[in-house]
Amino acid sequence: MLKVFNSHAISRNQRFTKAMLWGIPTALLLGVGYGIFSLISPFEFSIVYIGVGYLIGYVVKSKGRGVHLRFSILAAILAIIAILIGDVLTFFGPEAFESVSNIIYSFSTTLMFWLSVDFGTILGLLFRVAGIYFAFTNSRIV
Repeated sequence: MLKVFNSHAISRNQRFTKAMLWGIPTALLLGVGYGIFSLISPFEFSIVYIGVGYLIGYVVKSKGRGVHLRFSILAAILAIIAILIGDVLTFFGPEAFESVSNIIYSFSTTLMFWLSVDFGTILGLLFRVAGIYFAFTNSRIV
């Protein structure tokens, strides 16, 4: 008997859901991992955010196997979340997540730090943007 269709193939929505189910924990773990690493290290390693973005893009691509733009947008948003979590932990430590008011204050202060660009933070901001770019470009099958 001839099979006309693949009954084991999953749909676009199922692939996107699978990409989210693998991408969200990856972004959270990478953000917390960088935050903890930066807490015990006396130096700031913003270049690591390029690897964070690449890994998030790789997970979304390998688990979601998507070709649409929404996979790239998902990976970019997850990279922003991972970078934000890493920076909040770097600047404020684990105390930033003790209460809702601490969370709101620490996230808003971190966002204001990103927007207050001076010469000392331009390179760190460029590494963050590069991480988001790598997540966006490496997250779907072309």
